[in-house]
Amino acid sequence: MPRVATFLLVLIVIFSGAYALSPASVNHLARTSPIFAFVEPGTEVTGTFRIEPFARFDPDSSDYRSKAVTHDWAQNPEHDSFHYSNKAPGSFLVGIPIYFLLYVTESAMGIQPEGSTPTYINIYLLNFFLSVLPAAFLVLYLQKIIFFLSAMSWRESAGLALILYHTTLLWPYSQQLWGHVPAAFCVTLAFWHYLKATRNNERRPFIWCGLWTGIATLTEYSGGILVLVILAAVLWKQNWKGVMLIIAGGLGPFVLYAAYHQICFGSILTTANYYNHPAFKEASGSAFRMIDLAVALKLLVSPFRGLFWFSPVLLLLAVIPFNRGDTSSYRDIRWMCLCIALAYLLMNASFNGWHGGKCAGPRYLIPMYPCLFILIATLNGKVLKHPLTLILMALSFMHTLVLVATSPQHPDDVMNPLPIAYRLFLEGRFDTYLSIPRQIPIDKQTMLTYGSFNLGELIGLSGPLSFVPWLIIVAILTWLLLHNKA
Repeated sequence: MPRVATFLLVLIVIFSGAYALSPASVNHLARTSPIFAFVEPGTEVTGTFRIEPFARFDPDSSDYRSKAVTHDWAQNPEHDSFHYSNKAPGSFLVGIPIYFLLYVTESAMGIQPEGSTPTYINIYLLNFFLSVLPAAFLVLYLQKIIFFLSAMSWRESAGLALILYHTTLLWPYSQQLWGHVPAAFCVTLAFWHYLKATRNNERRPFIWCGLWTGIATLTEYSGGILVLVILAAVLWKQNWKGVMLIIAGGLGPFVLYAAYHQICFGSILTTANYYNHPAFKEASGSAFRMIDLAVALKLLVSPFRGLFWFSPVLLLLAVIPFNRGDTSSYRDIRWMCLCIALAYLLMNASFNGWHGGKCAGPRYLIPMYPCLFILIATLNGKVLKHPLTLILMALSFMHTLVLVATSPQHPDDVMNPLPIAYRLFLEGRFDTYLSIPRQIPIDKQTMLTYGSFNLGELIGLSGPLSFVPWLIIVAILTWLLLHNKA
């Protein structure tokens, strides 16, 4: 793909992802809290991953400092008495040096980073670097994979990559600081380097493949599925050097993984959510149980968390068994993607928190979305251009847009979040789920202005009209991309 087209492709996704900031909640604040705690000087937790200042809660006190901003904490009382985030550490390990630079820069400019408005702005900037940029490069490398595997032109592969981003949960979930989109980015990079290694008979890409599978696991613990499947695929080919190179590539992330969990929980081979808040565990003390097929069905088709309900475009996967044509060149990729997708589904069907709490859609499945996209890319071109496919794409885009505009998080007792999201969108209520990001007094106007916003609102537009600038600019950039002649 020409360099100008590459730049435009990345720019479109960056603009889409950075156009709005959805309000942060306890989940996202469990990722910003260790970042703030580690960097901000002069506190009891400076230079550590402890989040007590953000997780303290005294229900009998009216003091704002007694109100927890997150209850997503983990603690191993046999190791120490401190509280840490219950999330995989990848996002905030990268976020710490980014926030350090922001903190130093803002302080030099006379800005107090701990203040209410700078806190919201820094959350936006952290999300930009930790979610939006990974999403942009995910789409870029997805285009490369589609072009590599299919008979599509670079324009067609770029168009499909953009459509899959804007018609699935990748877009709304890149506007809050989750670990899902960065993990999906790592999955995409791992597949790209696997393809380069196995198709071009190169050795170095195996190292990169191992690195990105390791970072995926460091970012979302479920990334361990990717590690196992890729190692199994390379072992199947009896490529022992490839296996060793993948392991070598994963050593760096493993060292970080081991060091973090040893420091916080006293064990190198554990997970933060193993020491979860007791409310997240079954009576047995475990977060997992036997696979529940009813839950698996809900994760696929229910209005509550259904994969196909929120992204009808993914119904194209049903065509794969009937797809005609020579698939020998990517049979292993298909099997790998199917195994990863099935493993994610069954793992979540055995998880007591499979619903994801306050959210919309099956958010725990997002890291394996690139596998679904790769499967769709192997379909016959006529299927992708069929009128019914275009209808599914349009419907998926509308579902995704209203979640971007309002929020991908909804109360966990709402059995069908989409109608609520549509109603909030049409009413222009984009700030329904606001929260306080740190234990400081924050006035209501600051919270309304910066707690959730889009760029259209910042220039004076409101409601659905605030997304008109996004539509115009993305339309222009897409036209320039698809008509690039370089």
